[in-house]
This record gives sequence, structure tokens and C-alpha cells, in this order.
Amino acid sequence: MVNSVFKLSGPQGFFVNFAINKIVKKIISNKQKKEVHTMKKEITSLDVTLCLEKHLFSYDKKIELAGNRGPEADEFNSYMGIPMGSAYCLSAILFCIKKVEQELSVKFILPKLPSTQRFIAAVDEKYLIDFPKRFCIGILRHKKNPSLGHAVYSMSDADAEKEFETFEFNSNIKGDRDGINLAMCSKRNLNGDSCK
Repeated sequence: MVNSVFKLSGPQGFFVNFAINKIVKKIISNKQKKEVHTMKKEITSLDVTLCLEKHLFSYDKKIELAGNRGPEADEFNSYMGIPMGSAYCLSAILFCIKKVEQELSVKFILPKLPSTQRFIAAVDEKYLIDFPKRFCIGILRHKKNPSLGHAVYSMSDADAEKEFETFEFNSNIKGDRDGINLAMCSKRNLNGDSCK
């Protein structure tokens, strides 16, 4: 399993690679035999990545009803215990991570905080990495107000042009933090700018 987190150098933002604290092996029992025979399947990084992306992509191209509200947005904010209508870019990613934990019996070392800045401050420094990689959370800082941020899931490593594919909640086609789209795929550069 990957045990690091991504931090953009400079003021642009941070990336957090998921760290798995505990892996509980799946046990399959054959109850047709009198003696119980168990087979253990090791959970791999790929299993975790595919499961997370399945849950993230289930929200692709869905639309907010209005003002950060709608059944899905409300479910994300309810999970985080924050007011309905709050920004949910990070809440949605953490909600999907919780689904992975339940489905695969794994535990991530990630703080359950809806604020991007409080989240990144609470992440253990040893999990910060220098460039985006697939399977990491990006916290992009607002250029004019660094106390604000936007969370993205990185679907690729940064390429030669320092661009990477993202999956984002609570955004729009211009790459703004707030938007009509519940979730969408995008492309960003290391400054956090949208490249689509």
C-alpha cells in the first residue's frame, strides 16, 4: 500500500496520498463442507483504487439542485456533520473513502474534517509528497485567499507539462470551486488552474 501524501511546493496547495492503517483480509467460507475451509484474499492497492474510483464515478455528471443542495450533496454534508448547503468538495471524497473502508474492510489514516485547510493541517507530515500521483487527494489553495481551498481526487500522475487529471465535486467547467456540477472530471496544472 502507498504510504505517502503529496504536498505542492509553494503556496499553490497540497496533495495527500492515502495511507492505509489496517487491512482486514476478506475471508470466504465454504459452509458446504463439515469443516470450515477459509481462503484469504489479500487486498491490493489496485483493489482499493478501483473501489474508490467506482464510488467517485457513480456521481459523475450529476447536477446540484441549487446552492450546494441536492440529495447527494446533503448526504455528504450530513456524513460530515456540517450544515446543509456547505461546500462539499472534500466531504464527498471522504464519504466515498468511507464506502471503500466498509466495502473492503480497510482503514485509512485520514482526518474526518470538511475544511480543506483544517484537513491538510491535520494530516501527518510524513504522508505529504511533492507532486500529484494517481490515488491522492489534492488540496488547492485559493489564489487570492489562501485560507480557502478546493479538494480534488488525482486520477493521474503529473505529466511532462505538469498537468494531471482530476475528479472533483462542487465545481464547474471553468474549474471554479463552486459550481452547478455535483461531480466532474477535469484537468489541472500544478498552480491549481483548470486546463479544460
